[in-house]
Amino acid sequence: MQWNVSELLKSTTGTERRYTVDDEERRYEEIATRVTGTVRLMKTDKSILTTVELDTAVWCSCSRCLSRFTHPLRLQFAEEFFPTIDLATGARLHDPLPEGAFTLNKRHTLDLGEAVRQYAVMKTPMKPLCTEACRGLCPTCGVNRNETACDCRTSTEDSRWAGLEALRGKLR
Repeated sequence: MQWNVSELLKSTTGTERRYTVDDEERRYEEIATRVTGTVRLMKTDKSILTTVELDTAVWCSCSRCLSRFTHPLRLQFAEEFFPTIDLATGARLHDPLPEGAFTLNKRHTLDLGEAVRQYAVMKTPMKPLCTEACRGLCPTCGVNRNETACDCRTSTEDSRWAGLEALRGKLR
């Protein structure tokens, strides 16, 4: 997901380029499948504005059974990429950039990979589940209850409430 935008930087403000993405390369460990979608690049007065719509999947570990699975993601975002080298002179630009801004490299190449990785990480669920019906791990023997049934007795009673349970029994 790289484009040389030197011609776009020479053009007038508002000039656009549109690209279809079908990237099989997996440069980042979080990304599990190919990345497909569309990218729109637009020249602004100081940068290249990217508008991105992508589909991919990320690797996750189920928060109940710890199984590894892929979780599909739809990424939609817009980011600015700032040049660091003057196109005409080749001199380094010393304009202050916003904190955490994405930049073009010295050959005026826009690399969307890191932005896609960051948005994929942000969009990944905090407690992913392999399925909604995941039964998790047995708290006694540790077996994955989605794969194997165990004979462990799991008590839902909390011994700290025993005194109150006894009081409730007396009040009835």
